[in-house]
Amino acid sequence: MFIILAHYPLSILCMLGTQFFFWMQTGPINTLLTNSVPAIIRARAVSINVLILHTLGDALSPIVIGLISGTTGSLRYGISIIPIATSLAAIVVIVGWLVIDEALSLKKCAVYDDALINDTHNSTKNQNINN
Repeated sequence: MFIILAHYPLSILCMLGTQFFFWMQTGPINTLLTNSVPAIIRARAVSINVLILHTLGDALSPIVIGLISGTTGSLRYGISIIPIATSLAAIVVIVGWLVIDEALSLKKCAVYDDALINDTHNSTKNQNINN
């Protein structure tokens, strides 16, 4: 606490920098998500992504931090799970980034094939209606 009070402007600057870099990944990840699924299921993919993010982040993280803090008797240990979880998430994102080109080039996912067939079928129906 003394360090924060003694260097308050520096603390605020560090917190702002942390927030900037922490949320900087949101745009590219959402772009990858929307570009990696067919247009017909993009809304579903984004909604599932938001649901998972909020379930793991907003709903479960206070419980996990509370359990660790209660077990150890120190909030410091409970809070220390945050950089560990963030590092694990970064590893998952990096691995996904490394394999996404291969995964997208295969396009063997049943959901992708079904959506492509349905999209082709719907565009054919729309052409018949317009003609």
